Amino acid sequence: MDESVRISKVVVWLPAAFCAALSIMKMILPRGSGDPAFYSFLPICFFLVAVIQHSLWKRVTTLETALRDSSAPAGKTRGGDASSKPSPNVNES
Repeated sequence: MDESVRISKVVVWLPAAFCAALSIMKMILPRGSGDPAFYSFLPICFFLVAVIQHSLWKRVTTLETALRDSSAPAGKTRGGDASSKPSPNVNES
Protein backbone atom coordinates (compact mmCIF):
# COMPACT_ATOMS: atom_id res chain seq x y z
CA MET A 1 0.00 0.00 0.00
CA ASP A 2 1.22 3.48 -0.86
CA GLU A 3 2.50 5.53 2.10
CA SER A 4 0.35 8.56 1.25
CA VAL A 5 -2.81 6.42 1.14
CA ARG A 6 -1.98 4.91 4.52
CA ILE A 7 -1.37 8.35 6.04
CA SER A 8 -4.55 9.78 4.52
CA LYS A 9 -6.60 6.96 6.07
CA VAL A 10 -5.20 7.90 9.49
CA VAL A 11 -5.69 11.63 8.94
CA VAL A 12 -9.37 11.18 8.05
CA TRP A 13 -10.04 9.53 11.42
CA LEU A 14 -7.94 11.98 13.46
CA PRO A 15 -10.85 14.38 14.24
CA ALA A 16 -12.99 11.47 15.48
CA ALA A 17 -10.17 10.24 17.73
CA PHE A 18 -9.64 13.74 19.10
CA CYS A 19 -13.35 14.16 19.83
CA ALA A 20 -13.49 10.72 21.47
CA ALA A 21 -10.50 11.53 23.69
CA LEU A 22 -12.10 14.83 24.65
CA SER A 23 -15.40 13.13 25.50
CA ILE A 24 -13.70 10.40 27.52
CA MET A 25 -11.77 13.04 29.45
CA LYS A 26 -15.04 14.86 30.17
CA MET A 27 -16.69 11.66 31.44
CA ILE A 28 -13.77 10.50 33.61
CA LEU A 29 -12.78 13.74 35.31
CA PRO A 30 -14.79 14.89 38.32
CA ARG A 31 -17.73 17.12 37.55
CA GLY A 32 -16.71 20.65 36.69
CA SER A 33 -12.95 20.10 36.47
CA GLY A 34 -13.00 19.04 32.81
CA ASP A 35 -15.39 21.75 31.67
CA PRO A 36 -12.83 24.41 30.68
CA ALA A 37 -10.79 22.00 28.58
CA PHE A 38 -13.89 20.47 27.03
CA TYR A 39 -15.43 23.76 25.98
CA SER A 40 -12.08 25.22 24.92
CA PHE A 41 -11.14 22.31 22.65
CA LEU A 42 -14.61 21.58 21.30
CA PRO A 43 -14.23 24.10 18.43
CA ILE A 44 -11.04 22.29 17.40
CA CYS A 45 -13.14 19.18 16.71
CA PHE A 46 -15.22 21.12 14.22
CA PHE A 47 -12.14 22.76 12.73
CA LEU A 48 -10.39 19.42 12.19
CA VAL A 49 -13.45 17.99 10.47
CA ALA A 50 -13.70 21.11 8.28
CA VAL A 51 -10.04 20.80 7.25
CA ILE A 52 -10.54 17.17 6.19
CA GLN A 53 -13.75 18.06 4.30
CA HIS A 54 -12.02 20.95 2.53
CA SER A 55 -9.06 18.81 1.47
CA LEU A 56 -11.39 16.11 0.13
CA TRP A 57 -13.42 18.75 -1.75
CA LYS A 58 -10.24 20.14 -3.32
CA ARG A 59 -9.14 16.64 -4.32
CA VAL A 60 -12.50 15.87 -5.95
CA THR A 61 -12.46 19.21 -7.80
CA THR A 62 -8.93 18.56 -9.06
CA LEU A 63 -9.85 15.06 -10.24
CA GLU A 64 -13.00 16.33 -11.97
CA THR A 65 -10.97 19.01 -13.77
CA ALA A 66 -8.35 16.48 -14.83
CA LEU A 67 -11.05 14.09 -16.06
CA ARG A 68 -12.80 16.88 -17.97
CA ASP A 69 -9.50 17.98 -19.57
CA SER A 70 -8.51 14.45 -20.54
CA SER A 71 -11.87 13.66 -22.13
CA ALA A 72 -12.32 17.01 -23.93
CA PRO A 73 -12.22 16.97 -27.74
CA ALA A 74 -9.02 18.25 -29.36
CA GLY A 75 -10.57 21.58 -30.45
CA LYS A 76 -12.08 22.39 -27.05
CA THR A 77 -10.37 24.52 -24.43
CA ARG A 78 -10.31 24.04 -20.69
CA GLY A 79 -13.09 25.31 -18.48
CA GLY A 80 -16.17 24.05 -20.33
CA ASP A 81 -18.90 22.48 -18.27
CA ALA A 82 -19.99 18.86 -18.63
CA SER A 83 -23.33 19.79 -20.24
CA SER A 84 -21.61 21.41 -23.25
CA LYS A 85 -19.83 18.20 -24.25
CA PRO A 86 -21.31 16.21 -27.11
CA SER A 87 -22.85 12.96 -25.95
CA PRO A 88 -21.12 9.83 -27.27
CA ASN A 89 -23.03 7.93 -29.92
CA VAL A 90 -23.20 4.31 -28.77
CA ASN A 91 -24.80 2.99 -31.98
CA GLU A 92 -21.96 4.03 -34.33
CA SER A 93 -20.65 1.24 -36.56
